Amino acid sequence: FYLRKWLWWFFAFGSVVAFSRVYVGVHYPSDVLGGAVLGVGCGALLVLLYRAIDQQWSKRQEASRA
Repeated sequence: FYLRKWLWWFFAFGSVVAFSRVYVGVHYPSDVLGGAVLGVGCGALLVLLYRAIDQQWSKRQEASRA
């Protein structure tokens, strides 16, 4: 969300690591897919939480200046 310039590099690195886990036989494909979904979900939740807190903080700062 914040490093859009690097988005494809992060995606490519994660994909290579995920493929390597399945290729080596350490994880099943469903494990890798479940981990990816869980990771994206947690990341999105944290971004939403950060934005909500930042918005509340900005409102309080503006109210204290007025």
